[in-house]
Amino acid sequence: MSAPTTSPRGRWEDARMHILQKHLEEIPWPIKVTLIVGGALMSAFSSQYWEWLQWLGATAGAVIAGVGVCATFWHWINLWRAHQGKPRLELNPSHLIIAVLIVALGFALWQPRGLAVANPKNTHVDITAVHPLTQDEEKALRGLSEIINTKGRAAAKLAEELVRYTNPLGGGGTEYQNLPLVRDKAQDVSNAVEVLHTDIYREFLPAHTLDAAELVTALGTPTANVVESPTYIFGQKIGDYIGSLNTANLIAATAKNEQISGMLLNTTNSSRRQFEAGTSDFKKWIDSFNERVAARRLVK
Repeated sequence: MSAPTTSPRGRWEDARMHILQKHLEEIPWPIKVTLIVGGALMSAFSSQYWEWLQWLGATAGAVIAGVGVCATFWHWINLWRAHQGKPRLELNPSHLIIAVLIVALGFALWQPRGLAVANPKNTHVDITAVHPLTQDEEKALRGLSEIINTKGRAAAKLAEELVRYTNPLGGGGTEYQNLPLVRDKAQDVSNAVEVLHTDIYREFLPAHTLDAAELVTALGTPTANVVESPTYIFGQKIGDYIGSLNTANLIAATAKNEQISGMLLNTTNSSRRQFEAGTSDFKKWIDSFNERVAARRLVK
């Protein structure tokens, strides 16, 4: 059992989560199913299909989920009014029509941007060196190579294991339905990538400013800007995946139903595919880093 939270911020977070969980438990089952089905459709049709089918399926999911969101707020408003001793609001069909139109319009405006996949830049960079490596540059490259080929490959191994575990085509089996375990595995990957990112960009590069040009070139990024780094880009994709898993876990905890938990896992498909693509790019980046370093050492 984990130790109780003692800090004021921790107690506030616990209280907030308790209130949110209580509100979620009060949502009627029809509304919960609407939210789950809408989210599952948006996730399932975000890629892998013809463009028109992606748009149709994702838009249908957004409309269904939007109706669920509107129904949730309507339910909460009526609970509040009942608590205040006021009469419940009567649902007018025109309200529902307006809500559906607003949700559909909003998704139509967002969809071209929201479904775009961000790919890391400069996975492969050609090196055109003008001078042989100095001893200090060689030492710096050797140190950077050690970090990437130990901690980087360790993070890649964890990511590959998670990809296999969450493979819906048989990689995970019945354990794939274990939402908390998937989330914990994703958090392990995130922690490993964060350690790698810290070692490179917050410790190693600042300690080797005189050799920064060689190191940045070997890393395959246009500048030393951390936002353009492969570790940062991969970390963002992992974060998105963990966020969707946290949401699914929170709803599953209130539902306490294995079938619902299985459906909730489908709502994470979009971020899971982004994570799988990010894992592939991350592995390619490590390989291309080694290729760049080897090519740089050939310059005499």
